[in-house]
Amino acid sequence: MMSHVQSSYSEVSQLRFIDTGASGKRRLQSFLACVAGLIKNPRCDVAHVNVASSGSSLRKILLTEIIKLRRVPYVIHLHGGGYQRFYAKLPRPLKWVVRRFFRGAAFVIVLGRVWEDFVVSDLGVKSSAVCVLPNAVPGPATLNPGERQNRVLFAGKLVSSKGIRELLRAAELVSEDISWSLDLAGDCPDSEIVAAIENSSAPVRWHGWVDQRRLGELMSEAAVFALPSHAEGLPLSLLDAMAHGAMPVVTPVGSIPEVITHKRNGIIVEVNNAELLAAAIEEAFREKSASDSIRFNARRSWETTYSIETYRRSLDKIYCSAIDRRYNNDQ
Repeated sequence: MMSHVQSSYSEVSQLRFIDTGASGKRRLQSFLACVAGLIKNPRCDVAHVNVASSGSSLRKILLTEIIKLRRVPYVIHLHGGGYQRFYAKLPRPLKWVVRRFFRGAAFVIVLGRVWEDFVVSDLGVKSSAVCVLPNAVPGPATLNPGERQNRVLFAGKLVSSKGIRELLRAAELVSEDISWSLDLAGDCPDSEIVAAIENSSAPVRWHGWVDQRRLGELMSEAAVFALPSHAEGLPLSLLDAMAHGAMPVVTPVGSIPEVITHKRNGIIVEVNNAELLAAAIEEAFREKSASDSIRFNARRSWETTYSIETYRRSLDKIYCSAIDRRYNNDQ
């Protein structure tokens, strides 16, 4: 998500990105380099702090203490669908630290209303300081006018929490009189799921990990994008599919119901229901006119709400408001 923002253009703000993550043995080194950068670099007007569960929260809490010493307002951007579970498992003292961290932000950006409710009710952030800003992605300027092939695409890690097991079951339930295929794009760390793919009687093609260019090609070719997840924040793959004109078939988890309206710009099915998933796939191919209308509306939703240009303008407004709030507090 932030890589898309980094490549976007604004006449209002200039962004400097600092990586606090890394992995394994390099994590501490990366974190210390980030601390040094915050201390040495010229003063910024506002800090944008991306936060997810576990170590991400703890690192960002420490970094914001340095930011506050420099009297720079910070904006928290909450990512990840598992933050509520992470917070619920914390001991009481750490919960207090997390609440203090969130309440100290000029604004807290969340992906949807469900996260707004959590931030206000559980973390004690004032509702006036919460900004709902859905994810966004870049997309093609135009779509190929030709008819889509009878392809269903799944893009993401092939794990149970993404609904891949029921998608594979659904693929075997689709009527044999329909000529179609299921494309899977992503890594699979589960040997049982790999075996299920290899032994499936359905027309399944597993591409493994693909780069962004190839993923765009697959999305442009697919008539349907299927993501029957058990839990989500707001998946970028869904927005990518909408930008490329594929019809979303998704589950009502996380902020997805705030993006997808059933049978208007997508199809919503129950979680862990292979039968309904198969029925949705069949209907997409049998009812071409209705599917084309849904695909058109999905693309239109992306253009008006989830494009990266719209997103950057919204970010700039939040940054300016955070700076104004600091200025008013200093008076």
